[in-house]
This record gives sequence, structure tokens and C-alpha cells, in this order.
Amino acid sequence: MNLVESTAERLVLRGTPGGRLAVMALTAIGLALTAAIGYFAFALYDASKGLAWGHMPLALGLGIGQLLFWAGAVTLAVGRLSLVLDRATGQGVYSVRSPIIDAGRPCRFRLENIARLEMTATEEARPEVGDGARFDATVVKLRLLVSRPRRAITLDETQNGNVQRIEKLRDAVANWLEG
Repeated sequence: MNLVESTAERLVLRGTPGGRLAVMALTAIGLALTAAIGYFAFALYDASKGLAWGHMPLALGLGIGQLLFWAGAVTLAVGRLSLVLDRATGQGVYSVRSPIIDAGRPCRFRLENIARLEMTATEEARPEVGDGARFDATVVKLRLLVSRPRRAITLDETQNGNVQRIEKLRDAVANWLEG
């Protein structure tokens, strides 16, 4: 999530489920797959002078491309995450609107029920493929832990880099919680 507003009374974070760049990449891959397979399907149809059973794998690939494209497009258009912490009301509100990507459950909580802000780094083992090298990933997560209702709200996450972005968000949220 990105920091949208930080005043003495309010802290507002907003984002896209799955991360905006990752969902944009998903949409682009789906569009490229659809275009490439659509071209080959048209060329095969034109060369064979009609439909044949050989078109079925291309139809399946076209369906997969469309699935990826629409999953990304709908998430970009509709999906939203929001965390609002408000000192005036003493409440925090985590809102989720995501028809496709699971981003947790929405909740309301009192600010005094915030247990802590937690930044963790874990190593995820990625298996070898054939004779290739392993590409293990260092995953860094920033989570807001709430004791009642019991929730772990993921504020940001990165793999193999850009830890400075998460540290900057951690510092902003920690300063607001302390202030």
C-alpha cells in the first residue's frame, strides 16, 4: 500500500490487491498471449480452410490468455485496499474490495488494539528446474498486527529488493503510531 495522507489526526494507506505492477504485468501477459495465439489461430484457420481438431490447443491457449487478461483488468479497475487510522474517532478501518485476488478480510478495530508493527524477512526456497540454478527469494513483509479482532494486515511486501520502500513506509507508520 502507498501512503496517501499523514496528518496528526489521520493516516491513510491505499493500494491494489497483489500490487499494481504485478497486476499490470499479469494483464500485459494475458493480452500478449491472446494476441499471439489469436494470430496463430487465424493463420491456421486460413491455411487449413476451416476448423479442425488441431485448433483445440490454440483455443485452450486463447482461453488462458483471456483469463489472465480479464483477471488483471478487473483487479486494476475494481480492486482496492485501504487502511485508515483516525485518532479523532480512535478507530482503524481496513477495507478490501477484490473480486479475484484474496487480500484478507475487512475489519474495524480500536487504535489501542494495535499490538505492533512487524517487518519480517524470510527466505523462500525455489526449487531447481532441470540443471539450472536455484533462485531462492528473500521476501520482506510489513504487517500491522491487531489483537482484537485478531488480524495481521499486510501493508507491503517485496521479493529480492526494494526493501527501502518498505522501510520508508514502516518509519512513516511507526512515527504516526508513536505521535
